[in-house]
Amino acid sequence: WVQSYGTRCVNPPIIFGDEVTTGLDASMSFTVIETLRNIVDDGKLAIVTIHQPSSHVLELFTDIILLSKGQVVYHGPRVNMIQYFTNYRTRNTTFC
Repeated sequence: WVQSYGTRCVNPPIIFGDEVTTGLDASMSFTVIETLRNIVDDGKLAIVTIHQPSSHVLELFTDIILLSKGQVVYHGPRVNMIQYFTNYRTRNTTFC
């Protein structure tokens, strides 16, 4: 049990990060998110908050939960976001 517990502390299955790129320049932000992406590709789960990512950083994400004024306005694969908002805009006169 002790060995298992120690492994979980050093090598957790889920990584949480709150505003992991705040205060970083674009290059360092990309490096941080790219590192998290590599960890995820190795089988871990990363849940992070990020504000105003560059397009290069955004491309590293697979699934997105996008909030506006505290409400979920999109939840799904990153690759479907443009089509979702294109369809949304044609159905609604107001946009987030």
